[in-house]
Amino acid sequence: MNTKQDMTGCVLYSDASRGIYIPQHFAQTVDGCALYGYDTDDLAVLQSGPDHPDYWEAWDNILHTAYVLDHTTKTRSGPKAYKLHHDDDLWLVPVDGDFFAQAA
Repeated sequence: MNTKQDMTGCVLYSDASRGIYIPQHFAQTVDGCALYGYDTDDLAVLQSGPDHPDYWEAWDNILHTAYVLDHTTKTRSGPKAYKLHHDDDLWLVPVDGDFFAQAA
């Protein structure tokens, strides 16, 4: 069985060297105009860092609800959309890709 996933079209946002600070790094560097489908309170929690008691719950919420639109890359239906995938590294995964089907 081949478990290697096709990462074509995925964008590495942050590598694993940031460790527990990946969520904070994401919250501090993501373009707010490009992030959709999230609760602003969750983003504020992440910006405060991993010592916040709700840090991991906020990150889980962001991972499952937020998506990033790349307004510089157009598709027939509009800007390119990405979901987040945190597997040691943090990836932006194209919504129209097969990555999530392969991971299931």
